[in-house]
Amino acid sequence: MSTSRRIVVTDAQLPIAEPILRALRASSAVGFVGAVATRPSTHSPRGFDVETIPLSSDHRELVAYLRSREIDTVVQCGLAPDRTGRRSARTEADVIGTMCTGAALGHDGIGVRNWVVLSSTSIYPVDSHASLMQRESAARVPDPESLQASLFEAEDYARDVALRNPHINVSILRLQQLIGDGLGGALSHVFARAPVPLPIGFDPPIQFLHAEDAAAAVCFAALHELAGAFNVASEGQIRWSAAARAVDVSQLPVLPVGASAFAPLLERFGVPHLPDDVIDLARFGQVVDTAKITQAGFRPKHDQLTCVESIHGGREA
Repeated sequence: MSTSRRIVVTDAQLPIAEPILRALRASSAVGFVGAVATRPSTHSPRGFDVETIPLSSDHRELVAYLRSREIDTVVQCGLAPDRTGRRSARTEADVIGTMCTGAALGHDGIGVRNWVVLSSTSIYPVDSHASLMQRESAARVPDPESLQASLFEAEDYARDVALRNPHINVSILRLQQLIGDGLGGALSHVFARAPVPLPIGFDPPIQFLHAEDAAAAVCFAALHELAGAFNVASEGQIRWSAAARAVDVSQLPVLPVGASAFAPLLERFGVPHLPDDVIDLARFGQVVDTAKITQAGFRPKHDQLTCVESIHGGREA
């Protein structure tokens, strides 16, 4: 392992980038950490100078950046809209951004040897036919118009980059539901409510990934130059009802059915309900098998209970 790695984090305008940047800067094995925003944003990671380089088919600006900073590792944060550290209205993965980044990495004279791509456990189906414990080989696409389909497309492109450029290790980290350190998503938003909605007739196992564990996993993948797809979650699993009790606020049973037509009204009056994007999770749950990255040597700091207990510190803005 090199003692002076030079790493850039793209999509630095996203909340998930900040804990990753901090963790990389804290590592003695990293000599340089750069932050690149792929689109203008009012959000900027604290303590980092961010350079804006829009991703497009003309990737010369990114190529010039990688060359001038002698970057050896690129961390891409923005592929999966549901793992950016905030709720997103986007329903497709950033396939174009992935293609543009991959094209830049494969350019002649670029010294990048490692590409860490942050993907999502949403690539796995959540339904009555799905395995409860999802392994990296278990992904399937039920709907060509779904988020899963676009995640597949983006991941496949990243793997193609590795095939065309054998000197580049491509590690795809499929992140579980984010929580803590100001980050969140659809599921953490539900548990940040008071009262917490309990799905009537269901008590599924669920799983979170603490922001600190997410950042640590990215550092581990980058510094150990992992290759392949890896599930990433904090330790263990927890039942929905146990998570609701751990949040230590009141709870209210609700029907696990969609209410998209009335959601704005329900939100306005604070009526407990389950958003459409967590209905399947509330009924069937989801747990991913993290044995692969564990065998590689990564150990999360947090378990599921401490993840949920941190939710008030990680409540979304």
